[in-house]
Amino acid sequence: MKGSKAIGSRIRVHREALGMSQEELACACHVSRQTISSWENAKTLPDIQTVASLANIFDIELEELVSDEEARVAKRISADRRELKLLWIVLLGIAILYFPVDKLLEDTTHQGNLSLIIMLLFLAALAATIGRIAFLTRKHHLSNDVELGDYMLGDIKKGSADRADSSFASFVKRNYFIISIIVGMLFWFVLDVVFALSESLPATIAFAVLWIVLEILLDPSHPLKEAISNKKH
Repeated sequence: MKGSKAIGSRIRVHREALGMSQEELACACHVSRQTISSWENAKTLPDIQTVASLANIFDIELEELVSDEEARVAKRISADRRELKLLWIVLLGIAILYFPVDKLLEDTTHQGNLSLIIMLLFLAALAATIGRIAFLTRKHHLSNDVELGDYMLGDIKKGSADRADSSFASFVKRNYFIISIIVGMLFWFVLDVVFALSESLPATIAFAVLWIVLEILLDPSHPLKEAISNKKH
């Protein structure tokens, strides 16, 4: 991506012109030195707020650091990041509200159609939220929870994933994280229907923790597994 290389090279030029090390610039931007290195080597992109902060640190105009087109791209990426954060809050809210609503529907004497309508609304909201999260994670090529976390904290990937491979295995690898969420939630609903899992909060929490561990173990390229493997060697 030409834009990411241009921004990265400009950051390096202005940093070196001020005699700053990557560590010093990282402290000024409140990010890690690795993040600065990733920007300068065009591996990731800073968001628009960070670009503005960099321009202020370098005492230059924003236009000297990014072109109008690059600024528009950075703004779109920043907007997607804010939306992704909001969607995860909505998803958490749906999960939290499920328990009291489910209990209320069990206790009420007016079940039937009302209960069905409310559950369908819950499922529709859940499907819409997961669908939008899936679209944004795919758009920015975020294939696991670590990449998603980095993105939401501002370490934005430049989107260089290879899409030439259209095989099923490649599709699963690119969309592994969101697929694991969907499968996990479907599995949880099945267990809830069979074993009334939602009636026990500890059992629900234990299932969530177990599923997260399973998601990491089944992902052969998960950064956490790679870090543990490197530490052993």
